[in-house]
Amino acid sequence: MRHGQTDSTQRDTDRYDFNDCQTQRNLSAEGREQVKRIGQAIKRLEIPVGNVSSSPYCRCRDTAKFVFGRFKIEPDLQFSISKAEKESKQLGERLHSMMMNTEVGPKNVVFVGHTANLRDGLGIWPKPEGVMVIFQKQGNKLVHKGMIKPDEWPESTD
Repeated sequence: MRHGQTDSTQRDTDRYDFNDCQTQRNLSAEGREQVKRIGQAIKRLEIPVGNVSSSPYCRCRDTAKFVFGRFKIEPDLQFSISKAEKESKQLGERLHSMMMNTEVGPKNVVFVGHTANLRDGLGIWPKPEGVMVIFQKQGNKLVHKGMIKPDEWPESTD
């Protein structure tokens, strides 16, 4: 999953101190509402969710928290577009490897991160912010099944 909608007036000015959200581009007010709605839809639809891993960036951690309620930080999910080409490629390959090393089971495994990591690791450029990209592990391959954009989740009928 790509992090939710961000405040485009903010910039990442410190790409090493992931705990200082003041130096990062963060979820906008709309983005926080967006990911909360996605989380409510996933719960309402009873979509089974197993492990949730998140980039250390605040926008990804907040997305994981609001959508899934829990997550673990995975340093290799950090924003690869800001890295040297070799390191970007390695972070993309690491995402691919993490996905390949998941066990097929009754629960979905989730990685919350950034566009460039998916591009570098799986050749997919997910747009817009907040999109869920679906892959299915089939043998020794990851098959891209589609994307669910933030506005495509069903609204509550309550």
